[in-house]
Amino acid sequence: MIDHYNKSKKAFKKYIKENPYCSREEWDKYAHENGLFSAFTIECHEISDNTLKQLLKEKENVFEFLKETFIIIPPKEIRMFNKIIKMNRENKRKREEEY
Repeated sequence: MIDHYNKSKKAFKKYIKENPYCSREEWDKYAHENGLFSAFTIECHEISDNTLKQLLKEKENVFEFLKETFIIIPPKEIRMFNKIIKMNRENKRKREEEY
């Protein structure tokens, strides 16, 4: 028998690793299209009542907390910095090929 929760949890981990800045709506749409559990269902199984109360008290985004429990999401500034480095390397390689 298929364990739909573990299947959904595994797919969620894979999805957020590929799309770390996705929104709840994007995941829910993907989950609906692929027969997986929604973010709410995964949150209910993964986040305890005490943790949920603390998140709501501090007005934190529960979905962002859920994503961060499975992967470490780098800040957007670091992501932009990596893009700049990549562009510089590509430009340097192109200049070397021209000469």
